[in-house]
Formats: sequence, structure tokens, C-alpha cells
Amino acid sequence: MIDQIVEIGKIGKPEGILGFIRLDIDLIYEKSVLKSPFLFLFLDGLPVPFRISEVKNDKNLQVKLENIDSPEKVSGYTHTTIGLHEKHILGTRKIGVKGIEKFVNFNIIVRNECIGTIKEINMFPAQVMATVSNESGKEFYLPLVDDWIFTVLPEQKILEMNLPEGLLDVI
Repeated sequence: MIDQIVEIGKIGKPEGILGFIRLDIDLIYEKSVLKSPFLFLFLDGLPVPFRISEVKNDKNLQVKLENIDSPEKVSGYTHTTIGLHEKHILGTRKIGVKGIEKFVNFNIIVRNECIGTIKEINMFPAQVMATVSNESGKEFYLPLVDDWIFTVLPEQKILEMNLPEGLLDVI
């Protein structure tokens, strides 16, 4: 069971007086939190499930967990690592820049074929680029464009992309 829990971030600070919790998570997991019935808090190294009773997604993603109903209780969990069960992780095409280094060692899948593995993420002024190594060891840059990414599967370390026609011919 513990190997089925994907770490997605940490508990942030309390929000308001009703026990809402601001989450400090990677953007790729926001939709998953919105759909998940449980959030796992890692207490003494073990994931403990807490039922999500309410979610707010205004400027920041905030959750209300059952039995945590005050800012004082939330404060006791600040900076605690949180996770979701892998079956509640949704594929997403928005990768965001925060936490993008987590895509190192992900396989890039294009039209059901692995074109290589991300070895490094490079932040250029106009573009985020992945250094990708194919099976023959050749390395090339691949732009990480949100509109080209249609599925992120963190537990399988897969990034599925729909690249423009002809791009792979020039790489």
C-alpha cells in the first residue's frame, strides 16, 4: 500500500478559522486533489489517509480534512509531506515550471513509442527544454510545451506528448 502513495508536496499554512489547509504542491497534481476523496499525510514515515471534506481553488489550493477543524490543528501538520493514492492521480497536460525537475528520468512517449528519456531540464529565457537521450545514446533538446503534453503518469515515469509533425525528423 505504501508504494501506491505518490508524494505530491507538503502541507502549507492554515487558511482562515475553519481549519482549511493551504497545500504546497506541484501544479500537475491540482486536478487530482480536486477529484480525490482522500489526502495522505505522512506521519512517522507512514501514509495516513484523511478524508477530504471540502476543497477551495481560488488563488491557492486549499482543503478541509475531516477532524481537522481549527488553525491550531492545522499548525500541528505544517510542512508534513502529503500524497495521493496512485489511482487518484489524473493525467494532465499542464506541467508548470514549479517542480519541473521531477521529470528527469521520465520516458517521453510519442504515438505509443518511447523516443527517449529525460536526462536534464534546462530553463532558457524563452523556453523550458528537456535534454533527452534515445536508446542509441544520442542526446537532443526537446521543448516542453504545455500544449504538446497530454498525459503525465508520475507513478510510471511517463510523459506522453503529441509533437508537431516533422519535429522528430529534425532532431
